[in-house]
Amino acid sequence: MAYVALISLGQILEQILNLDEYLSMSLLEEQKVKDLRGNIAFIQIFLEEYSQNGGEAVHSLEIRIRDAAHKAEDIIESRISNQFVSEPTSPGAWRLLKQMISALTNMIPARHHNQDLQLVLREIDLIVEEVMMYMNSCRVYDWQRSAASPISSSQRADSSKVRMVGLDDDLIQIKARVCGESSKLETISIVGMGGIGLLGSIKMLDDGMDQESNTKLAERLHKCLKSRRLSEVAVYADSCRPIHQLRLLDQYQSWILLTEILFPGKSCPPQLENMGKKIAQSCRGLPLAICLVAGLLAEDKNRLDHWKNIGENIAENLNMAATRNEEQLSKIFSLSYNHLPHHLRACFLYLGVFPEDYEIRVSQLSKLWAAEGFLRSVSHKSFQQIADDCIEDLANRSLILVHKQKYNRRIKTCSLHDVLRDLCVRKAREEKFFDHVMERLLKVLDAARVYFDELPLELVHLRGPSLRPFIDAFCIPVEIWKMPQISHISVFYTSFLADPSSLNFDRRTPCLANLQTLSYITNFNFTKKAVRMMRKLKKLNVYYGAVTLERRSDYGLNNLVHLRKLEKLRFSSFSCNVPTPYLLPRSLKKLTLSDCRFPWQHTTIVGSLPNLEVLKLLWYGFCGREWQPVLGEFSQLKYLAIDTTDLECWLADSTNFPRLEHLRLENCSRLERIPSDIGEILTLKLIELRNCSSSAVDSAKEILEEQQNQGNESLQVRFYS
Repeated sequence: MAYVALISLGQILEQILNLDEYLSMSLLEEQKVKDLRGNIAFIQIFLEEYSQNGGEAVHSLEIRIRDAAHKAEDIIESRISNQFVSEPTSPGAWRLLKQMISALTNMIPARHHNQDLQLVLREIDLIVEEVMMYMNSCRVYDWQRSAASPISSSQRADSSKVRMVGLDDDLIQIKARVCGESSKLETISIVGMGGIGLLGSIKMLDDGMDQESNTKLAERLHKCLKSRRLSEVAVYADSCRPIHQLRLLDQYQSWILLTEILFPGKSCPPQLENMGKKIAQSCRGLPLAICLVAGLLAEDKNRLDHWKNIGENIAENLNMAATRNEEQLSKIFSLSYNHLPHHLRACFLYLGVFPEDYEIRVSQLSKLWAAEGFLRSVSHKSFQQIADDCIEDLANRSLILVHKQKYNRRIKTCSLHDVLRDLCVRKAREEKFFDHVMERLLKVLDAARVYFDELPLELVHLRGPSLRPFIDAFCIPVEIWKMPQISHISVFYTSFLADPSSLNFDRRTPCLANLQTLSYITNFNFTKKAVRMMRKLKKLNVYYGAVTLERRSDYGLNNLVHLRKLEKLRFSSFSCNVPTPYLLPRSLKKLTLSDCRFPWQHTTIVGSLPNLEVLKLLWYGFCGREWQPVLGEFSQLKYLAIDTTDLECWLADSTNFPRLEHLRLENCSRLERIPSDIGEILTLKLIELRNCSSSAVDSAKEILEEQQNQGNESLQVRFYS
């Protein structure tokens, strides 16, 4: 993990240079930081170019690079923390957390505390010298990266005795394309997860064509058949032709495959059937997992108690089966892992920290990756966007299972298959990945269900804590404004963030300069000072309840327009009068309004936002009988949701929402109909209605019928009750 260690250290150095006014660095010290940053960039280039084919010499260098980078980061962050902490925090409320911090600090080897930073910097200088010597000794030519060797036929299990299950439809579709009438060169790319049966699908195709005459077969050889786990490569092979995606088996197919392996040509004994189906389902559709567990069941395949022992702890038994077949599985896994870019390897191995079968939220995962320093900076992209790209890349490489997607088809939740997770954990241990994560200073604080009344300055080095206490009337103390590394704060609805105006900030006082997310804050006063201190804020979720908001100046709501990097805003109110809508930042891409009860005629303030792509109007976000949008507004809107409203008459046409892709209406009991011209929007793909009036449902059916008559087969309409 040398490459990721360098990324993380580089981010710390960038932050030091950005916070130099608080750290009182001399010109000499500042130059040393810049020199170190330059060395890191040079070593990163070396790893990108030489690590895959460099052999033992490069591997040894990687270990030294990794260790030196981790040591340097720990020492530098410790010094920053010591510089900020000028006095001890008071005992009492923070005793538990301080004990936790102390325990985590003690986990860092003592040599890290005593290590002289100059020695570490000298080690990095020596590494740079050796890297230059190595590069100079290499011939100047483009390295040809060798692909991982395929498993030999002697190493493969004999599949001739087991019928390939679940690939019948795939075989028909592939053969139809191979045996088609086209005479031009065609590449058929097959994509799927390791262990899903890529090679088996090709062998089925080969066996199915053995009976053809040599002449006919020769005529088909101009067509090239390839199997890929990286879908981007498959698309590149022939971008004009669709890739063929092998899917995981369903429950029935999984059960059939298990019985084919254990009882070829026979039925499963009735007393084993229920447990067997449970075991097959636990394999989550991956043929490789089914084959592994079948090997365990075969040891005593007719005894129910043996099957129960396997089924009661399927994950542990799959782990045992994987251990027995470690060499072959490692080769299968290496085909995907060894070709991962450096920055993706740590991101993938980190998934192993989540429990088995855990559905991972990408939004939370991105914060963890960023806090650990795994994400390399890309100009004009936020860490969330970079993390989304990494997740999409892992999905394209068939290394993760996708569960839910957002409106824009970005991945919302994902997980690891049990077999792949086991191999992931093994690789992480081999790389000593978890050891280095645990040795580093505390980067993430997930303080759920804990009450805090003050924040210790020992946490000054935190990069991305998630403060999520489920406590009524919780107040985040004012000291949090002195933590410049915090990027995400997420609390519960009844949580209050103290006003920074009570603090006397001088030039050397750090602030929330890197804060990007502030969620579920109640009755916050957006003073000009507070807004200036949160100038990098990208996501805001604010809630007002049991207060009076008669003027836009109340709680500084008129200052929201100055959050010029804000992309996502959720504004909710309860039992309070919200004034006429205030100006909003033009940078907004996603806006949610709940219980604001703005008049519909004021939607022009929202519709004029040039970058708005998602608009959710929940629980009378706007209210009134009629809505007629103004021409030219909502020019970039892709997703519109209206949930619980008194709207009756909606007057709109295709020019009002020219880029709309998804319309969702819920609890619109008074809505008379959906404007018929909405169906004429060329980008519209889906209309959803839940608990809406019968007349609105009928109008949606009419829109669908009219579009189908015009040859539009891409529009879908769904109804829910």
